[in-house]
Amino acid sequence: MSNWSKVSIELVQDPNNYKLWFKLIESIEAKNINKSSNEEEIEILRITYDKLLIRYPYLFKYWIKYAEWEFNLGNAEKANEIYQKALFQMSYSIDLWIEFLKFKILTISNNQIEILKLFEKARSLIGYHYFSHEFYQLYLEFLKNYNEESNQFMDKYYILLRIIIEIPLYNYEYFFKIWFDIIKAKPSLISVNESLDSNSLRKLFIDVYITTQFKSYEIYQFEKKINPHNFNFKLISNQQLQNWDAYFEMLNFKHYPSEMLEMNYHRYLYVCLGYPVAWINVADFYIFNHKYNNSRRILKLGYKLIGDYKILLKLIDLEIFLKQYQSAKSLIADFLKFNQNVPVEIYEKLISIERLFKFHDDDYLLNLVDNVIDESKESWFFNILLNFDIKKEKLVKFLDDHKELYQNDKYYKNVTKTLNNKIDKDYEGYDVIINKIKI
Repeated sequence: MSNWSKVSIELVQDPNNYKLWFKLIESIEAKNINKSSNEEEIEILRITYDKLLIRYPYLFKYWIKYAEWEFNLGNAEKANEIYQKALFQMSYSIDLWIEFLKFKILTISNNQIEILKLFEKARSLIGYHYFSHEFYQLYLEFLKNYNEESNQFMDKYYILLRIIIEIPLYNYEYFFKIWFDIIKAKPSLISVNESLDSNSLRKLFIDVYITTQFKSYEIYQFEKKINPHNFNFKLISNQQLQNWDAYFEMLNFKHYPSEMLEMNYHRYLYVCLGYPVAWINVADFYIFNHKYNNSRRILKLGYKLIGDYKILLKLIDLEIFLKQYQSAKSLIADFLKFNQNVPVEIYEKLISIERLFKFHDDDYLLNLVDNVIDESKESWFFNILLNFDIKKEKLVKFLDDHKELYQNDKYYKNVTKTLNNKIDKDYEGYDVIINKIKI
């Protein structure tokens, strides 16, 4: 039996063990597959990568390795498809974009405009990345190397460089040097105002340099504490989490562009994907910006990847907020169907949603609460009765029916006491009215 087969059997028994998935990849790559390998081995390689990346779509290094395998096997079209799939999953991965664009340049034909559009799409997504200097270097080189009179790429080169120097990047000085060299050699390329000579233009852009320098240094205080994206479900330090929180607080307070925030939220997600709060924070960002479909997509992916019920609860709340009550109900039904240990919060959501569907049916609600208490063995659910407007006589009867079993339970006693106090107040009000009538 081959090593690949042995690991495959282990995975059948433990499909959520991501270390076994990595081991499976290593076992097939150890065969040094190339163009002369038999078709069966090549197909096993593809199946292994496909299944790994379906289960773990944030493995950017494995997306790149998969695409490189296909390219080396002479399948440029398949490599292109893999990069496209990868970027659908990880639109804000700077590593993926750089490798994809290098691949597109390497396989360039007569499609310079198509590649230009890809560079612009990438810029709209990762252009504010603090370490996007390599991307911009690649973009500028592309414009310079493929400039023709018909496409006017050099005009785009100068416009792009002008944009770059105002973005706070780690290597901002590299681009300012190019800019100042152009000012010194050909100031007319920078300004149509003939009265501005090289010295005047340089003084003008020194102010831009100082502003970019300040912002770059400001951001660096947070960026230097961020560990590179390395896929795993291990916990990271509290200092790392606190740094991300402080980073977002600063970006919001200083009114940095929303696109920069969005990109950084995805970077944060790539690093902190084992934390339910990370998925919820990104979803909240989209909700705040009224991008509800994006929020829904993030929550669904987060729940699929780490299966934490807190993410599911957030998704259920989102569906309720959007008045998609049936969708919210289906999410709970699916959870109850496939999970034996059901958190209190899930049952609580179920009761609330069912009440929306049968708002005036007190008997249905009380029967549901009775079943939940019975299934969960949680007397806490007596408390939830106080959240709904239930006819007092029916609530009194419900509590009376459970008195023998729960009369010494703290939650039962609390609800009973609250209900009795409410009834006493109602009677006091009634007596006041009677007395007024008598007078």
